[in-house]
Amino acid sequence: MGLSLGSFALVAVAVVLASALQASIGFGMGMLAAPVVALVDPALLPGTLVMLAFVVTIMVVVSERQHIDLGGTGWALFGRVPGTIAGALLVAALPERGLALMLAAVVLTGVALNSLGWQPRPV
Repeated sequence: MGLSLGSFALVAVAVVLASALQASIGFGMGMLAAPVVALVDPALLPGTLVMLAFVVTIMVVVSERQHIDLGGTGWALFGRVPGTIAGALLVAALPERGLALMLAAVVLTGVALNSLGWQPRPV
C-alpha cells in the first residue's frame, strides 16, 4: 500500500523545501524533511532521505567544486562517518513510533535551545 495523494504531496513539499535548504546552507534534509516523513510514513526513513541528501550533495559539489576546502572536508568526513554509522544503528534498533518521537524531541530541543539564545562555538 502506497501513500495517499495528500501524504505524498506533504512529503514532496517537505523534501523540496529541505533540498533547497540543504543546497543553500548545508543542512535541511534531516532538520525539515525527516520529521515530516517520520510522521507520514516512518518506513521511508532513513534510506529515502539519505539517498535524496546524497543526490543534493553531489549536485552542490559539481556546481561549487572550485570553492571546496579539501582540508575542512576531510575533518568533516572524519566526524560524519562514525556519526552516520551510530545513527543508522539507532534507527535500526528503534521501533517506528519511537523513531518518530525521538526525531520530534530532537527538533523541539533544537528550537528550545535556539529560542534561549544558545549557539555552539566553533572549535
